[in-house]
Amino acid sequence: RERTDAEAVVERERARLFAERLEGSRGRAQRLTIAECFLAYLKRPGGVRKTDRDRIARFNEFLGHRPVTEAVAAWNDWVAAHPQHSRGTLVRCRNVLAAALRYGAKQHDMQAPALPSVR
Repeated sequence: RERTDAEAVVERERARLFAERLEGSRGRAQRLTIAECFLAYLKRPGGVRKTDRDRIARFNEFLGHRPVTEAVAAWNDWVAAHPQHSRGTLVRCRNVLAAALRYGAKQHDMQAPALPSVR
């Protein structure tokens, strides 16, 4: 029975990998969440500044559950929910989010979405 179970697990994993290869980066982008990009970015060599870790924690609560494909909409929602922030704060927040998205996407062999500029 253990061998049968192990063979079933192997077959499911093969099927998943095959489907992933067929889907390409578009399929990976649908599954990759913003939170996964944050995690990769936080674990990167050299680390992240404490102030940026704090920003990432707040971002993650608000938009971490969303797929990377929704990053632009998530950013726009976050900006709308934080009208009290100055332009400078928004620029810094956007830069941190964009850096995390770029790093996480690169780790998953994908192109990161371009966030709109702060007005």
